Amino acid sequence: MKPLHYLVQANLILAVLVLAYALLLRRTTRFKLNRVVLWVIVFEAVCLPVARLPTVQPEPVRAIVNRTAAVFREPLKAVTPTKPEVFFTMPNGKTYPATFNATAFQFPNWPTLLWVLYGLVVLGLLVRLGGRIVRLRVLIESGLWTQYTDFVLVQAPVEAPFSFGQFVVLNMGQYSHHELDQILRHERVHVNQHHTLDMLVAECLTIVFWFNPMAYLFRRLVNQNLEYLADRGVLNEGVDARAYQFSLLRVSMGATGSTLANSFGESGIKDRIKMMLRPRSGIWVWLRYWLLAGALAIVVLVLAVRETRKPDFVPHSLALTPQVCPEMAWLDDTYSETKQEWIKKINYKQNGDAFYLSNSSIIGLTHNHLQLLGDHADYNTRVFINCKPAPISQLSKIESEFIQNLSVYEQASYSEPLADKPWIVVVMTSPKIIPPDPIRSGFLTYLQAATISNHPMGTNHTFSMNDVLEATFFHRKNLLMERTKNEHLKLYEEFVPTTGVYINGIPVSAKEVETVHVREVNKIYTIELNYQLWFGAKKSTKRFLVNIETSPKRAKRDSSYYVFSPFYSGDF
Repeated sequence: MKPLHYLVQANLILAVLVLAYALLLRRTTRFKLNRVVLWVIVFEAVCLPVARLPTVQPEPVRAIVNRTAAVFREPLKAVTPTKPEVFFTMPNGKTYPATFNATAFQFPNWPTLLWVLYGLVVLGLLVRLGGRIVRLRVLIESGLWTQYTDFVLVQAPVEAPFSFGQFVVLNMGQYSHHELDQILRHERVHVNQHHTLDMLVAECLTIVFWFNPMAYLFRRLVNQNLEYLADRGVLNEGVDARAYQFSLLRVSMGATGSTLANSFGESGIKDRIKMMLRPRSGIWVWLRYWLLAGALAIVVLVLAVRETRKPDFVPHSLALTPQVCPEMAWLDDTYSETKQEWIKKINYKQNGDAFYLSNSSIIGLTHNHLQLLGDHADYNTRVFINCKPAPISQLSKIESEFIQNLSVYEQASYSEPLADKPWIVVVMTSPKIIPPDPIRSGFLTYLQAATISNHPMGTNHTFSMNDVLEATFFHRKNLLMERTKNEHLKLYEEFVPTTGVYINGIPVSAKEVETVHVREVNKIYTIELNYQLWFGAKKSTKRFLVNIETSPKRAKRDSSYYVFSPFYSGDF
C-alpha cells in the first residue's frame, strides 16, 4: 500500500470512529469499557488500512468497477496545439521567421514538497515530545522522593499535582491534609491503572496525524475518560462526593499541567463534576455500543469493497499476458462477468526476476521431462502447450531445457460457473535450448523435488498419543513411524537414511526409537524441511526431523488414566 493511501484511509477511519464515540459514548458512565473502546479505535485506525480483507463485492459490481477502472487506465492522447508562425518584415522588404527561446515555467513537484512538509512537522513534534519528556524527568529527579507501596511521591514546586508513570508530583505546601489525601487517592488510581500509557499513545497519534482535527479530539476524549476513571476510583473508596468536588474546584483554580501527565485539577472540571452526579448508565446504554460496533462494521465493509484482493500475488512481469498468448486472454487474474476466476499456484517465466511456487506437488520433472503428479495426472487437469490445448501425455515430451514459461492455475472456489476441470497447466516452449541461470536452476530443482515430496516447501505435524495410535493403525506415513507387534514404535525403513531422530530433544539413532512404548508417548513432532535444504547430491541435511516427547511415568499408572482407543489393542 502506498503511504498516501494509508494516511488517507487511516485518518478517515479515525474520524468516523472518533465522531461515533463522541456522539454515542462520551456521556456514558461505563468508563472502563470506554477505555477499551478507545484502544480499539486506535488499533482499527492504524491496522485496518493494511489489513488484507476478503472482497464482498457481488460479481455484477466487480464487473462494473473493473470496466470503469479499465477506462480510466487508458492513456489520454495529448493534444498539442499548433503555434501560428510569426514573421518579421524588415525595412529592406525581406521577411524572417521569428524564434522564441523562452523557457517554460516548471511547476514544483508538489507531492514531494508535501511529503517533506509532513515529515518536517512530524519530526518537529517528535522533538517537542522528547523535550517535554526530558523536562518532566528533570523535574521528577530534582524533587524530594518518598516511596509508597503503590507509587513514588515527588515533592516539587509545581502549580498543579499530576502523575507520570509511577511518580506523583505535587507541592505539598499548597494543600491541606484533607486535600492531600484526596489528591493522592486520585493520582494513585492513575498510577495503578497505567493511564500514562494511554496519554502517550494519544500524543503519538496526534503527532502522526497532526493535520487531522479528530486526532486532537481523540486525545481530549482519552484524557477526559481517564479523569472520569480516577474520580470514580476515589468515590468508590468512600470519599465524600461534595467535599471531593470542592477540592477539585480549589485545585483547578489557575492550575495548568502537561498534556502528557494525568493532572488532578485539569481543565474540564465542570464535565467531571457532572459525570460524578450522573447516575450509572442502565441496560439501554448497550444499544449505543452496538451502534458503534455497526459504525465499525460499515468501515470494514467499505474497506472490503475497496479491496480487490488477488488470492495469490504474482509479479506483473511474470504474468501470461494476452499479447504473449492472445488465444488465452480469458485466463487472467482480473474479475469479469464473462471470465472464470483462476488462482496461480505455480508461475515461472524465462528472464523473470522471481518465480512463484506451491507447497503441493502438482507438476514435476521425471527423467528431465515434465509430468503431472498424483491426482493432477487424472481427468481434472487441462493442458495448454504454446497456447493450444494438448493431451496430458504431451507434457512428457517436453524436456526441461526447452521450458520458457510454466504456469499452473486452480479455479477459485468462489468462481462461477465451475469448470469441468479445475486445474490448468500452461507451458510455453522455446525452439532452442535455454541456457541455465540461478533463478531457472532453482525452479527446475523445485520441479525435481516435487516428484519426491508431496510438500516440497516443507511441512510439520504434531501428534498426541491418540493421534499416534490412529496414524499407526492406518499406516499413515506422515508420522514416519509404524507400530510393532509388541506396541513399540519403529521408524519406517524408507525414512531411516533421511530422518534425524530426537527423543526429548536429545539426538539418538533410528534404532533407539524401538525402545519407546506407545503408552509412553506424550507428543511426537515431525518436520519435513524445505527442498532447498535437503535436495541435491551435495546436501547433507536430513529431509525429515522427528522429536518424540515421552512421559515414562504413564506406563506405571492405572488404566483409568488412559482414554481407550479403538486403534489400540494392547493392555494399559
